[in-house]
Amino acid sequence: MLGREVEHPHRPWRSKAHHDGSAWEGWFIIGIGKDTGSQISYHLPLSRWEETSFAETLDRAPEWDGHTSDDVLQRLKNL
Repeated sequence: MLGREVEHPHRPWRSKAHHDGSAWEGWFIIGIGKDTGSQISYHLPLSRWEETSFAETLDRAPEWDGHTSDDVLQRLKNL
């Protein structure tokens, strides 16, 4: 569609705050997928922030859907 930016479901994002505004000092969250059941996220040291400028910066991360490491592996396989 011309004139409209379409949100890609696998566009990476990053945030220094969790969905409720809390944060881990010295860490940020990077992820793919914002919807419940599609999220893949990881905490990284804040020293790596500049290396992730390719990701959309959010004021707050999407609410965590409870995914585990096993869920992340399965979701990566399904991309």
